Amino acid sequence: MALEIKAILIIDERKGRSVAKAMDIKIMGTLKVLLLAKQKGVINSVKEIIDLLEEHSFRFSKNIKDEVLKLANED
Repeated sequence: MALEIKAILIIDERKGRSVAKAMDIKIMGTLKVLLLAKQKGVINSVKEIIDLLEEHSFRFSKNIKDEVLKLANED
């Protein structure tokens, strides 16, 4: 479906990202979505949401998380 409507697929799982890339589907991770939401004023804090997600078993790469927090001026 993402191919049909030329949508951006929001996915974090490594294998799924690889498959999507192979199919030429544009992808974006959860942390990028949060960063864009902060930049657009939709949310006030990326870190608060990351903390909540991690409490519910979401796992993010420390390096990527640190970079996103830096870009969001929350480091």
